Amino acid sequence: MPWPSQVTRGSGQLKIDANFTAGMSGAGSTDPRAKDAVRRALYRLFRETGIPVSRELASENIAPTLLTLVQRSKPGIQKYGDDESYHLTVTTQNVRLDLSLSA
Repeated sequence: MPWPSQVTRGSGQLKIDANFTAGMSGAGSTDPRAKDAVRRALYRLFRETGIPVSRELASENIAPTLLTLVQRSKPGIQKYGDDESYHLTVTTQNVRLDLSLSA
């Protein structure tokens, strides 16, 4: 993930424990590559912290701790010049990652 162009620090902390969950939403959330990327991130979180978080995505009726919102699906492989913009919001309750992938 590219370094953000702007960072605004808030107050508080997000607790990451064994109850941490991840889910996906949006038009591109069914893309197997996007799902695999979220699962890899969960595995890295477990590997680097030792916290036994689930690598399975939460069902849609559960509000996950980490919500990855993929605005559009992008067919094919990535190429130079693709839009990789994102907006990351972290609160004391959850994380929201908004991705707007070019079509």
